[in-house]
Order: sequence, then structure tokens, then C-alpha cells
Amino acid sequence: MVNTVRIQRLIFVLSLAFCFLAPASLLAQARPIAIVGGTLIDGTGRAAVTDSVVVISEGGVGKRGEVTIPQAAEVIDAKGKSILPGLIDGHCHYRDWMGEVYLAYGVVTCPNISNNPVDWIIAQREGVRNGTIRGPRVWASANIIDGPAPEGTGTLRR
Repeated sequence: MVNTVRIQRLIFVLSLAFCFLAPASLLAQARPIAIVGGTLIDGTGRAAVTDSVVVISEGGVGKRGEVTIPQAAEVIDAKGKSILPGLIDGHCHYRDWMGEVYLAYGVVTCPNISNNPVDWIIAQREGVRNGTIRGPRVWASANIIDGPAPEGTGTLRR
């Protein structure tokens, strides 16, 4: 259980750092976190960085010995693991239990498509923004993409 929680936390924190999705207030409240020893794949096509250091909230990324780890940092050993940027799901139908699941799988942005009631998805988006709800960044569209439901029964929508 502890390993699962630690892995979920690692995915969450890395995703925020690489995608610049966390509000400044969230990062300002946390002490620095240094993830050391993992293989960093930054998603740009550059060669992977082995034995890397990623310092979250201080902004340092590179090979061990080239990046300063703050004394107050919580150090997470990532030896034997890969460090990846956060993922963006291309099409979400967000539900109340999904935030933690998305984060556990590395999804940090969720373009929510046509969620009703609209007030609920907006509240989820704002909760993630202000740090009261754990979940990916939500792009909320309500039914603006495909319009309101058609009238009548048996209507074929295009």
C-alpha cells in the first residue's frame, strides 16, 4: 500500500512539474521534492538521462551531480524507474471517482466532453485549481461541442 501511494504521489508530482499545470500556490506550500536516480525521458526526443535528478519547486533537472538538491528537500529514490512527463487524455467523460485514477495512471489533463450538470464539472475544475480536490487539470466544455440533445425519440444525430 505504501509503495502504491508513493508511486501515485511520484506520478502526480512529476506530471505537474513537467506540464507546468500546478498553480503557484500549490507549489509554494510544499517543501521541495527531489527525485533522484531514475531514467528521465522528457518526451522531446532527446536521449534519456540516466541517474537523473528532478527538483520540484526549485526547477532543477539533469544528471546527478549537475543539479543542486536543496537541504530541506524530501528525496525520493527512483533508481530502476523511469520518469516521464504527464499525459493528456484526448477525450474525457469525467465522473466523481476518476480524479485519483487519472493521476495514478499519469494523466494530468482531462478535456471533459459534454458533462452534465455543468455546475458539477466546473466545481471539479475549480477544486483542482485551488488544491481542494486531487485530480487532473480539467478543461470543461459542457455541451458546447455538440450542442443540446435532439428532441423526439429515434432521432439520429450527426
